[in-house]
Formats: sequence, structure tokens, C-alpha cells
Amino acid sequence: MRVIVEGESGNKKAEATGATSANYEIEYKVVLDSERLGVNSALNAVDSETGIRIPRKGEPYRFGDESDDAAICQSVDASRVARVDGGGVVYSVKARFATGGAETEEKEPSEDDPFTFDASYAQQSIALETDLDGRRVANAVGEPYNPSPERTLDVVRFTVKRTEARNPLRHMAGFQSFVNATEFWTFPPRTLKMLICPNWDGRKWNVTYNIEFNPLGYRPAIMERGFHYYESEETEGETESGDATETPENGTQAADASSRTDATDSTTGETESPESSDETKPKRRLVRALGKDGEPVDEPILLAADGTKLPDDAKPVFTSYRVYEEVDFAIFNLPNLQNS
Repeated sequence: MRVIVEGESGNKKAEATGATSANYEIEYKVVLDSERLGVNSALNAVDSETGIRIPRKGEPYRFGDESDDAAICQSVDASRVARVDGGGVVYSVKARFATGGAETEEKEPSEDDPFTFDASYAQQSIALETDLDGRRVANAVGEPYNPSPERTLDVVRFTVKRTEARNPLRHMAGFQSFVNATEFWTFPPRTLKMLICPNWDGRKWNVTYNIEFNPLGYRPAIMERGFHYYESEETEGETESGDATETPENGTQAADASSRTDATDSTTGETESPESSDETKPKRRLVRALGKDGEPVDEPILLAADGTKLPDDAKPVFTSYRVYEEVDFAIFNLPNLQNS
């Protein structure tokens, strides 16, 4: 792939209309190796030998040794002009720059802008671990059912499409999913996941907002259970209740993984809070859970938020983990579907 700047001046046209206003236009000739490579390839072309590339919309003016940070690229257009021997094709790409506030003419998207909307629905099976009251789903003696029961989770997917003057991903680090940090479209925080897919056609951005609603939220809450638990060396056999908070999704106790402050010694199994000294904090040891027959249990036991053992009939404790970036969806000025 070759990107060639035509002539010594690169067909640069500069018009000074005042000390604070200037317009520039640079024309590039892009030679693509195959006709199958279309306009998007021309707009994103980079010369493999010289490193010259087509400017991006929103970038400052640069041409050779010349520069003007006040002149911002307003548009980049490509048109096919010729074929070359061997199946290649030539495009003319024009980049236009302007100062004097021309960039602000491209307004931010508004809730009132035309858009298309679609919704789809899907169901998936998930493990049934607790009921609506937060009680663990287990048999009469506290053991998990075998096979494990499942429940149906209803997932709703929304698609919003519209044309925009600027790339919405300028707000973000890149093509990554993220969740709502605040309530949006009446949906609670962290229950919507969004992936933005912008497509540049040479004049404008055709943007698709893919939004998925999950009633369980996008901070995974995992039941605290295992084959070991912490036991105080000073109060052997006793257990402690863990500090916990309520989760609105299922009404059961929960803790956030980021709130854990204990550090475990992997050689001794003793855990000590960094805020406490040896004199004020009793040491704990890691104990293998045993069944009533004195043998190691085959099924994990319930744990409190501090790693101690819970009774079999206690409400399970869940620990949540932050795995997605959380963003205020209001920055995208999406249509208000509540009023539509």
C-alpha cells in the first residue's frame, strides 16, 4: 500500500482570512494493491515506506515542516479516480483543516437527533443458589441438591443507531464494554452493559450503541464457600460473623472484594489485619472443614465475610467483584426512551 503526497506542496491550499482564522486543504493520492480494498482502506492508509498516513478528523494541521495547532481537521473525504495495472486502484483523499471555531460547528449529539431503536430478548439458564428471600437452596440436612437446580434469567438487548459528527469513543479508552455507573432509562446502576461500534464513511460517523440489561447486574456476586475456614487460636471451635452489606439483587449478605484487608501467610495459614498489632488481634489459622464423621467434607461449606464458618442453615454471604469500567451513560446524550 502506498500513500503519495502529490507535488512539492502536496496540493496544499492556504487562505488567511484574518490573524485568527485559516483554512487548509491537503490532497493525498492513495494507491491500493487490490480493488477489493475500498474507501475505508484509503481513509486509514499508511505508507509502508515513508510512514505518511492520512490525517484523522480532529487532529491538528501538519504538512512537512509546517504546523498549525489551531487548525483542526474538519473532514476527510476519499474518491476513486483510477485503476492501475495488476488490479490496483487509486484514490484521491482530501483533508480539510480550519481555525476560527469551525470545529464547534459540529455540535454534540442531542437526545432529539434522529435514531433507530430495536430490542431483543433472550433467556439463559443459571444455577439456583438462593431464593427471593436470600435463603440457600439446599436439602433438609443443608446439602446442595444433586443435580443442582437451575433458574431462567431473562436478558434484554437494546440497539440504538444514529449518525454523529464526532467519534463517541473519544470519551473512552477504546473498544471495550463498560457498565452504567448511575441509573439510566430507569435501570439501576451496574445492570446495563454497553459496547459502542462507530463506523466512519468518509463524511460522518454511523454509530451503533449495543446495550444489554442483566437484572443480576455486572458486578459478579460469588457465594462465599470452600473446604477450609479460619478459626481463632484463642477461641478454638467458635466462629465469628462477618461484616456484610445488603445486595438489592437478592437480599442476601454481601461484601466487596476491595474491602478485604487481611493478609494471609501462605506458610502458616495465619491471617492478621494490617491495622492491628499482634497484641490486639488474635491470630487465626486455616482449618480443613470436617464432616460429622470426622472426615474432610466432600461439599464446600458456607463461609462468613471474614472467612469463618457459617451454620448450614445461615443465609449465604456473597462477595462482589468489579470487572467492568463504570461510566455515566449520560455523556453520550442518547435518546430518553422513557419519554418516547
